[in-house]
Amino acid sequence: MFVLDVQSNPLAWSGPDPAQAPCSCLQERAQALPATAWQPITVAEGAQGQRSYLFACEPVYDNRDKRPGIPLLALYRKNLDGREPRYYYAHAPAATPLVRLAQVGASRWNIETELKTNKSDIGLDEYEARSWQGWHHHMTMCLLASAFLLSLQQGSVPIES
Repeated sequence: MFVLDVQSNPLAWSGPDPAQAPCSCLQERAQALPATAWQPITVAEGAQGQRSYLFACEPVYDNRDKRPGIPLLALYRKNLDGREPRYYYAHAPAATPLVRLAQVGASRWNIETELKTNKSDIGLDEYEARSWQGWHHHMTMCLLASAFLLSLQQGSVPIES
């Protein structure tokens, strides 16, 4: 499963048949949803308390050359007061709970924080590779070191003296 943050203007289709399924941008689709489609969900604990938003989801087909493409889930998020809408495409089974989609969509901050830490602590951004193979080698070693340090931090690797 993945959740991809997208802009408000990508076109999405309601069904696989373009003659019967209307096509509209994600912003219009989100605004057309009834108030009952939106659920308040707390996605994480932040530095200033709980991070809670309103989420809604619907099955759509992405736009491929002005025709319906692959089936996806359109995930919509806005602040509890209705400000700052965000839009996502989710590639997940249709039965995936909205809470799970919301948590995955909100995990971007964790990933950005970890990459920032890896740049300063492990040297993720300190490479002078001259080939893709060298770059991949450097990235692999840095991410393995990061995983090892994280396992030490969580206590899953015993340290013997």
